[in-house]
Amino acid sequence: MAMLFCDSFDHYSNTELGMKWNGGKFGSATLSSSSPGGRSGTGKSLSVPSSSDYVRRTIGATTSFVTGFGLYVTTLSSCDSTVGIFRGLQSGSEQVRLCVGTSGQLIVRKGDGTALTSGTSDTGTIVEGVWAYVEFKCTISTSIGASSCLVKVNGLTVVTVATGQSTQNTGTANIDQYDLRGNGGTLYFDDHYFCNQTGSNADFLGDVSVAVIYPSGNGDTNQFTNSNANSTNNYTYVDETSPDNDTTYVKDAVFDEIDLYAYDDLPGTATSVYAVQRCMFARKDDSGGSKNAAGIVKTGGTVYAGSSVALADNYTYYCDVLDVNPNTTSAWSVSEVNGAQFGIKVAT
Repeated sequence: MAMLFCDSFDHYSNTELGMKWNGGKFGSATLSSSSPGGRSGTGKSLSVPSSSDYVRRTIGATTSFVTGFGLYVTTLSSCDSTVGIFRGLQSGSEQVRLCVGTSGQLIVRKGDGTALTSGTSDTGTIVEGVWAYVEFKCTISTSIGASSCLVKVNGLTVVTVATGQSTQNTGTANIDQYDLRGNGGTLYFDDHYFCNQTGSNADFLGDVSVAVIYPSGNGDTNQFTNSNANSTNNYTYVDETSPDNDTTYVKDAVFDEIDLYAYDDLPGTATSVYAVQRCMFARKDDSGGSKNAAGIVKTGGTVYAGSSVALADNYTYYCDVLDVNPNTTSAWSVSEVNGAQFGIKVAT
């Protein structure tokens, strides 16, 4: 495992914010297509005006991580330099935070608020009203090693926290949750990724774009029944840019039956692929029993299933990440993603 989660913020609405991010205090946090909108000039970004609001993602216990996101600050003078725009937490207790100061500094602090030695960038690192791509790499430890807590902006290292500093604020040397949070300066986030430092995506990815693609055609197998009580053009029942819940859908109750869909090509500007994340928006409709599903991909002529997940009664997102093409066990190429079919399986 390497990449644990990513988000373009483009394919869902405010209603589903708590379904994609599985915790937080949403308050004034919204998905916004108004200025500045998405970082590429289209789509949406996550707007978090208030320092009390945040989105949270629960992950497996992670000792070392690297994360990235596009950051746009509307008003630097309103920023609270002690509030983390990124916070790494262990069972709800803050271990380490990354902050923005009123003069555009990026500041690494321990979870108790202590600024770490050599943990502050130059003033003007973040410029008001301009997108920057911020990456934060950190190991949770009472005494970090050399170059194990770094911050980059637009690919350049701006913070190297001193060797021997403590990034651990609890009795456990890991994080199992993280937040993207406002700090009073009206922040926008876009093109977010989070990795642990293992596998193929173990280090800074650089300035990346998270692209969303949608079903665009029937796949080779369509065994599910759609909401019009047939299996004709099932992809048109799951191709919404934001989910429409029970207005259009596909369903099945037979173990091992699958539904596959062709997808849009990646943007023409894409030259490499770090990972593919499947986002399954699903629920069960049998309140008296358990129902499981799995995301699937057909590539190289073979269907590969992800881990089985137990579905809840209400709709939510179930996301899993493929760092490599399961058919080649190597990094995805653009052509492989464009030629793959993705879908869903009734699992045990």
